[in-house]
Amino acid sequence: MQVSQYSNSLIGAKFTINMTEGSGAASDTRILRHLNDADRTAGKAVEERIFARLPRPDPDPDVDVVGDHGQTVSVKLGDLAKANPRQWDGTFDVWLPYFSKTDLDDWAAFLLPRLDRLVAPSSPEMTDPLLWAQRFRGLVVFFRSK
Repeated sequence: MQVSQYSNSLIGAKFTINMTEGSGAASDTRILRHLNDADRTAGKAVEERIFARLPRPDPDPDVDVVGDHGQTVSVKLGDLAKANPRQWDGTFDVWLPYFSKTDLDDWAAFLLPRLDRLVAPSSPEMTDPLLWAQRFRGLVVFFRSK
């Protein structure tokens, strides 16, 4: 499992799953790239539900951000925390956001039934998929205990 190093209290944290151990591009086999269209639709719905549960800041000040074309755009701070629908299109790199233990439970419910199928396209030197499912369950238990 790989957790984003750029996480903070505003955006929570994000994770993806690599099937090889080690670091660097040579050992990067992110299984979430193998999600099919139905998986991507379901994953996008989970992500949207997670973001919908987030409370809006009070007060909700205006902040300046860079727009799609490099211009400065003023938006509400609460609008910055939102789902990323683009990551669910095509074969983009998928990172799963979480802000609470409930979010991790939602991702576990999404991932566990798909894990065997997602691991199948990975290279033959990968570790046993059952072991990875056990590791993932262990991580969920670890996060829930915090």
